[in-house]
Amino acid sequence: MACLLVAAIGATGLRTSAADAPPLDVLLRLKGTELAASPAVKAAVDRALLAYRGKPPFLELVRAFDLTDQADGLIVLAVAGPDDSTGAEALQRVIDDGGLDAIRQALAGPGGSALVRALGNVAADSVPELLQPVMLDGKAPEALRLDAVRALAHSEAGAQALLSLARAGNFPENLKPAAGTALASSAWAALKDESARLLPPASPAGQSIPPLATVLALRGDDARGEKIFFGAAACSTCHQLGGKGVDFGPGLSEIGDKYGPDALYANIVDPAAGIAFGYEPWQITLRNGAAIGFIASETDDELTVKAPGNIITRYRKSDVTARERLPGSLMPPGLLAATNAQEAADLLAFLGSLKKGR
Repeated sequence: MACLLVAAIGATGLRTSAADAPPLDVLLRLKGTELAASPAVKAAVDRALLAYRGKPPFLELVRAFDLTDQADGLIVLAVAGPDDSTGAEALQRVIDDGGLDAIRQALAGPGGSALVRALGNVAADSVPELLQPVMLDGKAPEALRLDAVRALAHSEAGAQALLSLARAGNFPENLKPAAGTALASSAWAALKDESARLLPPASPAGQSIPPLATVLALRGDDARGEKIFFGAAACSTCHQLGGKGVDFGPGLSEIGDKYGPDALYANIVDPAAGIAFGYEPWQITLRNGAAIGFIASETDDELTVKAPGNIITRYRKSDVTARERLPGSLMPPGLLAATNAQEAADLLAFLGSLKKGR
């Protein structure tokens, strides 16, 4: 079969345009071929990489043939998609394959801002050494430095780096509020107490959570509640409704059929009380870092993890050293502290209106 596919590729020819390239699945069916021993397949893959440069199929080819010499093309892909799963996995592979210098050079170029954001979705211990110089560069634009702070807060190694700077008294004053806000919503629960003490959020929730009895005594307005869902309560940073928001947490389109107002309140205040199947959080320890998220799928060779922000990354099993089921939920408790009693009532009214057939 492989010989027939190689012959088909040779007959079709590969040009440098994706539109002229043969179907991607033809090449992917040759997954695992030792390119050094098959010049025809190597030539086809090389030309396909050129055709798909900057596009998601480029990463599929790198993954299929376990290529370790494509740092430049993977960085181009990360710059093109800094906030999505493709960009995150592209940079993860560059780092895993020893491409830190290539990333450093790219950070100094025109795509540097996008790379800073993309690095925030990478679970590697080397992320701080890439982002900390950007954060501490007093000559860099403040917006870029703030992006570096937020990106650092996304990983355990990055959060630890931020706290180390704060402990040493070396944290730039103008960046402290942003760091506190980012760390307050971090998935790394063990760091939250110290971060709240050293780097308090810019806008502390301040108020206590509105009591259930007070909330239930008020008449909620679901139209106002919808605005709160997509605004102050920040529900849409992890949940998607009507194509809006981030598809990370469980679906809520029929949540009103499952829970009454009191149960909805309880699930928001204490998310760990009822974790939906498939949304159990795991810590994945890697050869050079750590990731937190849901295990989306697993094969003999790969482990696919869905991290906050709906960043889906495939890790080579050879890079995974341990995994641990974490207690609790990735949804932070106390989100209602960002609302007053009437706003909480409005939010519960909106969630309660989400029923089948709406």
